[in-house]
Amino acid sequence: MDTLHKPGFHIPSLDGIRACSILLVFIAHAGLQHLVPGGYGVTVFFFLSGYLITTLLIREFEKKQSINIRNFYIRRTLRIFPPMFLVIGVALATAAFKLLPDNHFTGMSVISLATFWSNYYVPQPGWGLPAGTTAFWSLAIEEHYYLIFPVTFLFLRRSLSSRATAGVLAILCIAALAWRCILVFKLGADHDRVYYASDTRFDNILYGSIFALVWNPALGATWKRPAWQLAALAAFAAAVVLFTIVYRNDAFRNTLRYSIHGITLMPLFFYVISRSHTPAFKFLNFRPVVFLGKISYTFYLLHVLVLALVYEYTHLGTFDLTLAGKTIPMHMVAKALLAFGLTTLASWLIFLYVEQPAARLKHRLQA
Repeated sequence: MDTLHKPGFHIPSLDGIRACSILLVFIAHAGLQHLVPGGYGVTVFFFLSGYLITTLLIREFEKKQSINIRNFYIRRTLRIFPPMFLVIGVALATAAFKLLPDNHFTGMSVISLATFWSNYYVPQPGWGLPAGTTAFWSLAIEEHYYLIFPVTFLFLRRSLSSRATAGVLAILCIAALAWRCILVFKLGADHDRVYYASDTRFDNILYGSIFALVWNPALGATWKRPAWQLAALAAFAAAVVLFTIVYRNDAFRNTLRYSIHGITLMPLFFYVISRSHTPAFKFLNFRPVVFLGKISYTFYLLHVLVLALVYEYTHLGTFDLTLAGKTIPMHMVAKALLAFGLTTLASWLIFLYVEQPAARLKHRLQA
């Protein structure tokens, strides 16, 4: 495929999808988690990571018949570590000066953050992370994926086709579902054990990798049936996702729901990416949306800490708005908007003065 070798390779709408996902997460953490599915936003991030990383690995393998593992880890290290350790440092300073209550500031909690096992540390009874770092659990899952997947991908692709490789990954996804069922129905695992752990959530990333291997619009895959059928498939997938969000059965939510989300994201991503030029999805490529998507990584790391500080130290009084019989706490809305603005500003500054210099260093080291 010609797209494999284009030097200016770009997947349209991915930054817009990142922006929508981070908004879901932010609004949920701002106090509307009972109305907004922030957890689904994290799942979309997982899927997107698997899709993007696998697409880049496919391009490299098809061009060179190999993967430069050293360069891969250089890229990931310089992308992830500088903003992460900066935010950890700010959170620890906040804890040291006791700026936030109920701060679980211990040596072990800090080590769990810095070594990417906070997702196993958090669910332990009585344990917790320093205030403002509770979102780091998902970063740990992605880092575990980055450590293992490139070598696994290279091993499989050297002897198997793309579709056969995807088949192996699909078996691993089925195994993840089976393991969740064993944990929930046989071992009595609770929500936190399933929600936070890499061994129970890695399939959400692998579904993105499968999508990249077998149905990738960025690498030339097309829909050869009538366009309305693709729209109908995407609408059905969206309806299924909505059902999984409103259906409150705990056993379902801790087992099958994650698999359904991974599968339904495939037609949704295909539809959005392949139709990125249409009026319905042009907003994903608007400059403010793309900007938010570009800073979404640091925004994600920072937003919990900024929300906590704004809610702790901003006193606006209590004023509500009644609309259609519903009471809207406008003082909370004002605080959330302030936190959003501050998080955006701080993330932009980190993007300029930390992420971009790290990216330039990355290119020099790879060369």
